[in-house]
Amino acid sequence: MDDDMYCELIKNLRLRTTERDANIRVHAAIALTRLLEDDDDDNMDDDGNKEESVLDILINMIQYDPNPDVRKAIMCNLDISEETLPYIIERARDIDTSIRRCFFLTTMRNINIDTLNMDQREKILGWGLFDREISVQKACKYLLCEKWINEDCNKDLVKFLNYFDVMTSTIVGDAIYIYFEKYPNLNFTYNETEWNSLTSENAFLIKKYVEFCHQNKRDDKLDDILPEIIKLVEYLKKYFRKIVDLKQEEEDEKILNEFIISQLLGIGNSLDYADEMGRRVMFSCLRELLVSSEIPNSQIPTIIDILMKTALNEKDLIRVIIEIICDIREPIEEVNTLQDPTMETLINTKCLEIIKCLLERTDENLSDNPALSEINHSLIVPAIKSSEEYLRELGLNCLGLWCNFDMMMSLKIIFDLIMRHGFRAFEDVIINLGVNGKFTVNEIFKRCLRNTEGEVLSLAVSGISKLMLLKYFYDPQILQRLVILYFHPCTINNDSLRQCLSYFLPAFSYSSIENQEFMTSILGVCIRKLLKQYYSSKKDEMITPIQIGQQMIEWTDYRRVLSNDFYKAKSCPHARLAIKFLKIAENDNITIIKTICYLLNKLTLNESVETLVIKDILERAENLKERTTNNTVNNLLSKINSPNNKSSHYIIKKDDISDEDEDNMETEKDKSMVISEHDNEKRNNSSSNDSKEKTKEEPIDITNNGDKDNNDNNTVLNTNNIDDHHKTENDNNDNNGDNTPDDITIVDDELLN
Repeated sequence: MDDDMYCELIKNLRLRTTERDANIRVHAAIALTRLLEDDDDDNMDDDGNKEESVLDILINMIQYDPNPDVRKAIMCNLDISEETLPYIIERARDIDTSIRRCFFLTTMRNINIDTLNMDQREKILGWGLFDREISVQKACKYLLCEKWINEDCNKDLVKFLNYFDVMTSTIVGDAIYIYFEKYPNLNFTYNETEWNSLTSENAFLIKKYVEFCHQNKRDDKLDDILPEIIKLVEYLKKYFRKIVDLKQEEEDEKILNEFIISQLLGIGNSLDYADEMGRRVMFSCLRELLVSSEIPNSQIPTIIDILMKTALNEKDLIRVIIEIICDIREPIEEVNTLQDPTMETLINTKCLEIIKCLLERTDENLSDNPALSEINHSLIVPAIKSSEEYLRELGLNCLGLWCNFDMMMSLKIIFDLIMRHGFRAFEDVIINLGVNGKFTVNEIFKRCLRNTEGEVLSLAVSGISKLMLLKYFYDPQILQRLVILYFHPCTINNDSLRQCLSYFLPAFSYSSIENQEFMTSILGVCIRKLLKQYYSSKKDEMITPIQIGQQMIEWTDYRRVLSNDFYKAKSCPHARLAIKFLKIAENDNITIIKTICYLLNKLTLNESVETLVIKDILERAENLKERTTNNTVNNLLSKINSPNNKSSHYIIKKDDISDEDEDNMETEKDKSMVISEHDNEKRNNSSSNDSKEKTKEEPIDITNNGDKDNNDNNTVLNTNNIDDHHKTENDNNDNNGDNTPDDITIVDDELLN
């Protein structure tokens, strides 16, 4: 073929590579691969510009042509060279499965393992063995076992490993394991001479074979390759002495011996330590290795694993670890005198690595171990405050692991994180589990409040109280638990808990009208449960229901709110509390009714109470008159109907009201009602108006008559009679041998749930 015909042919093939028909592009690409050897990079087009070379066209097509047949045709026909090989290897990650499979089965058959560099071998194995398609994985395994190992390396695994850097490779271990699975009956034999002159490849191969035999329960194969435990310890000490004797400039040799020791430790981790003499010798050797500064931190996890197998028990292991850490930290005092912070950092880092590995593996209760607790305070906590980033990270990791065994520390950390960062610190948990997720922060708090350990419960109450007082969150169920715990007999001996709640509950209520309304919303459920508990408990285990009710009344008294505008409040908490008390009295016996009536007369209403609420209170109070002969109900009715009640100045514009479900744990909300003032012109006499102006800013106190000169016996409550009545009632119950009213069903499990 003369030059003119060749140039014309190349010119037309170039044009065909841009055709819309994929078949035409396939044939044009194959033809160009045949003419690639004669291609001249200096070809010029008709305008005198340099043309794109044939190789550039093919490389561009193998990378970007949209049709997989075109890319496959070029991959299979393109000659292998230093220029083309990287682009051919890229087809191992092609989006088309058939191309990837063809790459391993066809293309790589023509490429020997020694043609590739180490990085290319790693990539090919990694892409093929972890491909998403099973067919591609099988094709890669075929290339590995049949082509590279059996054909190119003549079944010599050590020779195969020489093509990789076994000390840093992340894939060659999987490759060897795959070969063992394909040929499980391989026989390895190593004599003493070979053990004394191990290379990185030999040591790596033995370790992988031992792991394979253990995982596949082929322990009978190990007798031909493994020495006795005592002999293995000798080899460990031999290569360890080599590291110690090496000079600082012989870094490569040191790294090699460190790797061999790591492989020997891996072999030791797979052994059975039934031999007592072998166990003791190995335990002593590992202790020596762990104390030494020549052993890198990367080998600490394997050493700890073997120590756990050779130690008598976990307590013995923890004791030994503490001794080892003390031995490692001994030089720190000398280091401080020499002012060498680098050495101190290295020592602390190694100690933290040891503690981290221990905490990851032990199940012992570390909080009961004083020596280990001391290490926590002297090593872990200071590490968190270190200026070294890696040391801080290790300290936090150790502290987090420590919290698996110490609930007190875990709670303190949770509360500190929320106080410092708010609930943003737990956003990922809340997002992943949803608002109703099992392990949201509020759910953790609820679980802690159900804890039976006094210290944990006290700490949980203290932390939750601070967060609620600082308005980090509001949860009616949690507030309800706090109120019940304050009065419940189970906390009678928990002084710190009750002291905390004795401050928190009034402080929370008095801080704002909103908090009082929130407190009022949960008191109905609380008083109901506490009444049940009171009548099911032994005498003197709880304060009386009247005392409990008086506490609740004080917490919800709007006059105690620390605010300048509390007289202008749009709602009266005691009005809602009255309805709650009356609802409880509707279905209970006479004892509860009289208690409720006594508490009702201690409530204070103001002029902001809506007429419809007053009407509801009156109707419920009237229903109680038929069930008791006590004057407390009459006192309540007369005071609400007193002329001092400014609620009579309002009329109803919308008069629908519905009963609230008291057993609902959610915050109760009163239905809004639209009310308006009467026209002042409709007032009948000026004297009445004058009286109203004088009392406009005065609250209605049900404990008073509203008129200091009025001493009507129908409206003044004789508390002595009530107290005497309760005393007589309780005495009668005690004589009957049962202080529980007949109408009350006692369900202890409900009280703190």
